[in-house]
Amino acid sequence: MQVSPVPTLQFLQNAPENGAVQQLVVLLHGYGRDASLMKKLSDELRARLPQALILMPQAPEDMEEPVGDDNVLRVPQQLRDDHAQEFTPGSRRKWFSIRGASLEELTHRILHVTDLVNDFITQKINEYGLQDKDVALMGFSQGGVVALYTAYSRAQPLACVAGHSTLFMPGLALTSTMPTLYLYGLDDEEFPPSRYEEAARLLSAQVPDVSVRAVAGLRHTTNAQSRAIVADYIAGHF
Repeated sequence: MQVSPVPTLQFLQNAPENGAVQQLVVLLHGYGRDASLMKKLSDELRARLPQALILMPQAPEDMEEPVGDDNVLRVPQQLRDDHAQEFTPGSRRKWFSIRGASLEELTHRILHVTDLVNDFITQKINEYGLQDKDVALMGFSQGGVVALYTAYSRAQPLACVAGHSTLFMPGLALTSTMPTLYLYGLDDEEFPPSRYEEAARLLSAQVPDVSVRAVAGLRHTTNAQSRAIVADYIAGHF
């Protein structure tokens, strides 16, 4: 784990073996997990983009266990199932709290963390002499919400953004739009396909170039097929 100049974000990286960095890919993990969740996807991307710097930031906050039923979102079923397991201290992270939030408050929390991620991306762009068009952003589940909001709030469009098994909540005035992959599983235990279909409709109403992929047999996780779809999409937009 490396410490970023942005104090609240640490990250894992998958860097080119040699030569200059030509692209930057940023991968955001889901609620209750950590940056290591994205390693398999980073390897898929490395095979397609040998000169890309692939960064996997760590969500800035320790995960909390929401109590009661007044939360807009809930702790994923997989985390509830493995609640009794021991985890390495600091390995259960969150991008923003889901405890007892209205949609308005949830949006405020999301915008706060997108500022952190945008600062992180901008710092890396400047460090490696890149431009926004040289950057792709992807997020899974809660990280997908952050990825979409982050990308659409930048002054200049990125090469592309991908949201995997995530929701899109309208209400944000989009500063930029860019090619967008919206991917979800038909066997997702967190949300029915209809919830994702509605989110895809809302997204497509605001973003001109949206590719929607519904993957049969995929639960609320990544698998070999979904990782290949994401990696192909990102590689194809540089």
